[in-house]
Amino acid sequence: MEKENHIVSDYKITYNIKRKDIFVYSLKEFYKNKLQFFFGPLTILIGIILSMTLKKVFITNLLICFGVFYSILPYIVLLFNIIKIKNHTVELVLGHNGLNFIDGNKGLKVKYENIEKVSMDDSSIRIIPKKEDYGNAKEISIPRSSINEGDIKEFIERLNSKLNTIKVKDSLGHGKFKEGTLVLKYNITKESLKHIMKVEYYDKKKHHIHGIIFAILSGLTFNINKSMCLSFMLLSSLYIFHPSIAYLFRRGSMENVDVLVYLCKDGYLEIVDNKMRIKIKPTAMKLVDNNNIFFKLLIPVKKGIVLYVPKNNIKEGNIETFLKLFS
Repeated sequence: MEKENHIVSDYKITYNIKRKDIFVYSLKEFYKNKLQFFFGPLTILIGIILSMTLKKVFITNLLICFGVFYSILPYIVLLFNIIKIKNHTVELVLGHNGLNFIDGNKGLKVKYENIEKVSMDDSSIRIIPKKEDYGNAKEISIPRSSINEGDIKEFIERLNSKLNTIKVKDSLGHGKFKEGTLVLKYNITKESLKHIMKVEYYDKKKHHIHGIIFAILSGLTFNINKSMCLSFMLLSSLYIFHPSIAYLFRRGSMENVDVLVYLCKDGYLEIVDNKMRIKIKPTAMKLVDNNNIFFKLLIPVKKGIVLYVPKNNIKEGNIETFLKLFS
C-alpha cells in the first residue's frame, strides 16, 4: 500500500516479526486452555499406571502412544508452518482515518471506526477489533520487546485520541458508511467452506503420500505390534479424512455470511461482511489460487487474512473484471 499524503509519519512505531516470537505466541495460544497442556502427559501417565495393573498391553500402549502423539503434535505443526515465515519489519503508522500497517511494498489500512480499543501493559500492545465488525477475529498483539523505533506512549496516546474522536461522532449520530461502486457480492455457506477445505487439502499430493505411507506402515507392523499398527492406522486416517474432521470441529464457529466488495473513488477496495470491514488497495492483495471452484485472495497483514470466494455463490459482479484489479 502506498503511503498517503495525510499520513502523519511522526506518529509511528516500527516492530520486528520474528519466527521465534510467533512460535512462542502460538504455543501460548494453544496452551491457553490448561486442558491442552495436561491432556497429553495425563494420558501417558494413565497408560503407565494401567500397564502395571493390566496384563493386556494393547490398551496401555495405545494410551501411551496417543499421549506422546498429542503432546508433540503442536510442535510438529508449528515447525512445519514456521518454515514459511520470514523475519521482517512492519511499520505501524497513524493515518488520517485509519491505522496503516506497512510491510515493505505491501500494506493494509484498518479504519479507526473498526477498532474497539488499544491497551498497553509491560509486555505488549494490544489492538482489539470491534466484535460487530470482525466477529471472532483475534486481537493484534505486538510484543514491546520487538519494537525498535518510535515513542510507544505517545503513539498510544495519539491512537486513543483518534478512537475517542470516532466514539464522539458515533454518539452524535454519525453512522458507518459505504462508498464507491459495488463490484462483487457473494455469500459463503458452511457447505461451500467444507467443499473448499476438501479441494484445497486434496490438491496437495503430500497429504496423499503421507496417508499412504502410514497405511503401509500399519500393514507392516500388524503382526509385530498391534498398538503400533493401530497408531499408524490412526495417523493414516487423520491424513486421509483431515478435511472432514477439521470441518466437524470448526462448523460450530462457521456462519453463512454475505460479502460486499466496493471499488472506492480513491482506488481502494472496501470489503464488508458481518465479521470484518477492511479498506485496502488491490495491489496490496495477492491472488493465491484461482480454480473452477473458487479463487483465493491474501491480505498481507500480521499472519494474513484469507478471502475465499466460491464462484457458484457470486450474486453480483463479473469474476473476470474483478480479477483484473489484481493483475
